[in-house]
Amino acid sequence: MVDLLGRAGRVDDQAFGLVESMSVERDEGLWCALLGACRIHGHVVMAEKAANSLLQLQPHNPGHSVLLSNIYAKAGRWEDVAKIRNLLMQSTLKKVPGWTCIEVDNKIHQFSSGDGTHPRSKEIYGMLKNLNARLVQAGYVPDVSFFGKMLMKKLRKQPRFPLSSHETLRFFRSASTAASMADSDARAPYKLIPEPPFSRPLEPQRVISALLLSKSVLQVLFDLMMEEGVILDKFAMVTVVSACAKLGAMNKARLVHDYVCGNKFSLDVVLGTTMIDMYSKCGSIDAARDVFVGMREKNVVYVGFRNIFGCGSVLCEVEASHKVYSEFQSLEAAQVKQVHRTGFHFQPPKHWINGPMYFNGVYHLFYQYNPKGAVWGNIVWAHSVSKDMINWEALDPAIYPSKPFDINGCWSGSATVLPGNKPIILYTGIDPHNYQVQNYALPKNISDPYLREWVKPDNNPIVFPDAGVNATAFRDPTTAWWGKDGHWRIIIGGRRRNRGMAHLYRSRDFVNWVKAKHPLHSQAKTGMWECPDFFPVSKSSNNGLDTSAHGVDTKHVLKVSLDVTRFEYYTLGTYYPRIDRYVPDNTSADGWDGLRYDYGNFYASKTFYDPAKGRRILWGWANESDSTHDDTQKGWSGVQAIPRKIWLDPNGKQLLQWPVEEIEALRGNKVQVTNTKLKKGDSLEIKGITAAQADVEVTFSFPNLDKAEKFDPSWVKAQDLCAQKGSKVQGGVGPFGLLTLASEKLEEFTPVFFRIFKATDKHVVLLCSDASRFVFFFTKPP
Repeated sequence: MVDLLGRAGRVDDQAFGLVESMSVERDEGLWCALLGACRIHGHVVMAEKAANSLLQLQPHNPGHSVLLSNIYAKAGRWEDVAKIRNLLMQSTLKKVPGWTCIEVDNKIHQFSSGDGTHPRSKEIYGMLKNLNARLVQAGYVPDVSFFGKMLMKKLRKQPRFPLSSHETLRFFRSASTAASMADSDARAPYKLIPEPPFSRPLEPQRVISALLLSKSVLQVLFDLMMEEGVILDKFAMVTVVSACAKLGAMNKARLVHDYVCGNKFSLDVVLGTTMIDMYSKCGSIDAARDVFVGMREKNVVYVGFRNIFGCGSVLCEVEASHKVYSEFQSLEAAQVKQVHRTGFHFQPPKHWINGPMYFNGVYHLFYQYNPKGAVWGNIVWAHSVSKDMINWEALDPAIYPSKPFDINGCWSGSATVLPGNKPIILYTGIDPHNYQVQNYALPKNISDPYLREWVKPDNNPIVFPDAGVNATAFRDPTTAWWGKDGHWRIIIGGRRRNRGMAHLYRSRDFVNWVKAKHPLHSQAKTGMWECPDFFPVSKSSNNGLDTSAHGVDTKHVLKVSLDVTRFEYYTLGTYYPRIDRYVPDNTSADGWDGLRYDYGNFYASKTFYDPAKGRRILWGWANESDSTHDDTQKGWSGVQAIPRKIWLDPNGKQLLQWPVEEIEALRGNKVQVTNTKLKKGDSLEIKGITAAQADVEVTFSFPNLDKAEKFDPSWVKAQDLCAQKGSKVQGGVGPFGLLTLASEKLEEFTPVFFRIFKATDKHVVLLCSDASRFVFFFTKPP
């Protein structure tokens, strides 16, 4: 009863009164319950009474003193904290690690702090981790203000010396661990950071910026930083603003922005993009635009620029592609506006969209769809069919939330055709605990050429996240491939901390799956891997290969969609089936700077093998760059990019792609201009194009390329070079190209242009686009 009343906050009036009124002997259990309640509610006076009683009953137990010290720290009574700590250091007492016990099936199980010897410890810690994640999702924010104050007090005493990157990294890890531990253990700061983890003193702004990565200590440390007048360096500013963006703390971040402007810091690419990202996620579109306009390298900060429209006025605290807009997700579109709506691309009649399959002469396109609104939410598996990938017929949704294993959502997945021409779908379901589990669905009537109805067997889910898997970052199973050992294999996207990974699973019957001991591949600092895709390509032909193909004439492609950047990247490499490992070639980066299918708005792509024409087809989702408000106003959002055939470049270092040949059936009203000479600085309007969209083929030719600029071998990033050599910068050969979306007097336009450089033994062509010259998104359409 004392514990119950204390947890409810009734410490002095009822809990302590009950203790005082009891006729039985008041033992340590009663006083411990009361002291614990005082720790929760910050009741210092009552804590002193309880602690004094405990010290009389258990003079050799230092745990009570430690708890009282934490209560003093929370109240800011640092002199009392120092007294207790000095007494503990002078004594010979050592605190025994905390422990507890439970009884299960007439057996007593004892657990100690940090104990890993229990046979089910991994399962137990996994459950604790999931419980903690659910607490955070429910909005629980622990009060660790005493930790920030204690650390700042320690920092006040230390002179400021810069640290090496190695030492800084070490401290980040220690500080971040301490911050997270502080959520559940009030003694964590004393345990983990009694002194810096290296000999030289710390630079306060680096400590603060590291700790700001922890949500629970953002407010307190930021306030203390301002009070202390800490001098911010560029590194700290970026980290502070990033933390504020995650929490929607725009006013705090604005202080940093004012600091930047007042001290005449330059808004470089990193800091500028971070500012744009913060303002857009916090809903201040005008402020984000102001930062963008002030940038000199606008096309380099396009990542941040896109975030202005990606988040709109809603704070993006969850993984970006699965943000639920509660106020918009079920807002029915009364009218679908056709301005700038596509004519070539696949899209449903209205609302929001986001794995394809070929079966018995019919192309099936399954896609993430919101049937109730133009933003993400209410997600079902929509289903459309086509004979040519150009003309589509929309069917009823194939899969929608209806069972406990997907009641909170039917997310992405893939289709596989099993032996005997039997199609099956694997998809991610969100269960009642908001865990991500993998399910399967089968056609209700295999003889139906359109496979209109699908059933979800009751033995779902068939793949669960185990203790070693993040249950909220475990999704998007791939098309399966068959191995010579008789096993089917799939990969599922995931992450462990900030390491992205492709979890590998094997099965003989496609129902009972076993997780491999190691992922197929993983990479540090890439975040969540969404919508992975793994498939073979031929070294000697531009024909496609079945997903299960393997041999000396094949390479493999691993593509992942990075939630942290909203872009995709892929690597080419070698798949070793005996050990189930994928090893990328060293011909491109394995990470953010890796190869990409597309440098525009292109995400959640998926390939499939088309046996009818022996090709591999790539589908990709092109999300809108409008705000959520604009999406709901126009009644639709997102398109599927034109399907493309992809194959391996003869040099073996990258993939090539081209729109499927069927797209040419949409061509009409040909406009042709031939043998036109343009001088430097000239522009030519192509008259006669009345449609809003056109398929354009242009051939540029030059008498010679002698005037081409010399190519610098240090230019390794095309995007950086596009920023440096923008559409306004004149070169030897270029820029030349197209001005699209151009106004009548060329006040605004989007240039797509080329430059040609002269390398040692060849010429290098650079293709760029410059979105900064077009500001349609900030103005109302005509």
